[in-house]
Amino acid sequence: MAIETRFGGGRTSAGAKELPQYDIAMFAQKHGISAAKAKDILDRAGGSRETADQIAKRAKSISSWE
Repeated sequence: MAIETRFGGGRTSAGAKELPQYDIAMFAQKHGISAAKAKDILDRAGGSRETADQIAKRAKSISSWE
């Protein structure tokens, strides 16, 4: 059974983190990146929104050069 948390989606009884689809979509839209890239960034950043935002800003600036 998952318990809803404020910023990171749900957490199962085993402690594994699950991100709800709307959270990924909102993050992707906010930073102008794909949902797949947003999910990867959120997974790498763990529970830190600040870190995720910094990674997304760098990823967007790099991808705009391509």
